[in-house]
Amino acid sequence: MWDGLFLQFYSYQYAGYINKMEQRLSISEITPLTTEWTCKVQAVDKFRPRDSRDQRVHFQTIIVQDVNEEQVCVILYGDDIRRCDNLFELFETYLISTAKVRNPQPYSLHIGQFEWIVDRFTIVESIQKNNENEAPLPLPSRLSTISFADVAQQPSGVEVDLLAVVANCGAMQYTADQIHVQEETSLRHYMGRLGKQ
Repeated sequence: MWDGLFLQFYSYQYAGYINKMEQRLSISEITPLTTEWTCKVQAVDKFRPRDSRDQRVHFQTIIVQDVNEEQVCVILYGDDIRRCDNLFELFETYLISTAKVRNPQPYSLHIGQFEWIVDRFTIVESIQKNNENEAPLPLPSRLSTISFADVAQQPSGVEVDLLAVVANCGAMQYTADQIHVQEETSLRHYMGRLGKQ
């Protein structure tokens, strides 16, 4: 009898734990103090793996956004980069559960208030386009694309998106103070954000 009661209690507790993990939160609701959360996101930018300036940290940055188009940086380190190689494809939808949440590091992009560290303990589930139980997120609606020819005619302070591909990229050149970097780049169809000043 006691064994049966224990199993019923254990099953109830385990189901409660799963339900907590299924607590869906938006990016803005997730802080370093948030535990047992899940967020539905879409990868909107994925950078190549690189090293920090002191060459001690090998990392990769991915920008994801939720249904409200709030964004956060996902950071992968070391072996986790290879482990997640088939994940975070552009404009694909994922459920991320219990990533480590922290303040952005000095070498990180400062997209939001926090950044997420995805490691071997993080659950990342790909949502397929034909999934009947979990619909993928729609494509981002914030894109406001214009042609290169129309950039000069845009009013000051307007933010637009350009679609181009890097056709030629010169070597990085540092100024005498080693702080400012200059790089000559030719663009064709690259997606990037341009804020006219």
